[in-house]
Amino acid sequence: IDDSTLQPETDPDYNPATVVANAPAIALPPSGVLYVTDGAGGLWRCTNPTADVDGAHPPYFEKETKGLDTLGVGLLGLDVFPTVIFCAAAGEYYEQVVMFTDTLDSGVTLADPVDKAAGVGLIPKDGVYPAVAVAWEIMDGATQYQYQLAYDSDFDSIVQDGFTSSLISPGLTLLPNKSYYWRVRVADEENDDLVGAPLISPWATTWSFKTAIGAVKARPELEAPEAGDTDVYLSPTFEWSGIEWVDKYEFELSTDAGTTADGYFVDVLVGKTGA
Repeated sequence: IDDSTLQPETDPDYNPATVVANAPAIALPPSGVLYVTDGAGGLWRCTNPTADVDGAHPPYFEKETKGLDTLGVGLLGLDVFPTVIFCAAAGEYYEQVVMFTDTLDSGVTLADPVDKAAGVGLIPKDGVYPAVAVAWEIMDGATQYQYQLAYDSDFDSIVQDGFTSSLISPGLTLLPNKSYYWRVRVADEENDDLVGAPLISPWATTWSFKTAIGAVKARPELEAPEAGDTDVYLSPTFEWSGIEWVDKYEFELSTDAGTTADGYFVDVLVGKTGA
């Protein structure tokens, strides 16, 4: 596994110095999920086998023993037919076939915000920037999801990391005018340990978005006619600075500077909304 000499072991608290008596059978199907038998009634599974063992997110193995615990058998052979694993069992169950169908061998499908979205989140109200939530599609068989947001695509600077049974994260308080990268997988935690829900899925393909800028900066700058101009044409062209993520503007013209509680002119001569 990458530059590692680690071998899965029967003890969850694996000691890399331990030598496995029977050489494990290994299978790596196109899904990229690595499967390894340990000859002692278990199938080890790793969704990130190519990760750097010395990096922030090294390969992580989970042991799947459902059904094998009661049989008390070891797994000798290992073969792959798309997502189905066939294993020849040992002991008194020799030459019997144990089938494991991995329904969580692909990443979660992300939904919202869409990849590379800009201007995510509403303009701050009363100086408070609103919470932003990320959402994804249901994955058959999953009972819990883990979501992460980071400042970088390698997730070395994680700013949000949580678990939920919902298809949407809680509201996340983020910084304005900031790029975020996010991903989701099927997983849960028990006593601060990562566990399957019921298995751990690979991470979804990373998406990114950029939050909306602050309220003051989000206001277009009026450019023409300039304040106090005289001798302006009777059919003037009104110009203002654009905002990158805005696709529509609201325009009002009045002979009186008075405004309502909502910020609109009291006496509106012209009011339009459009691109």
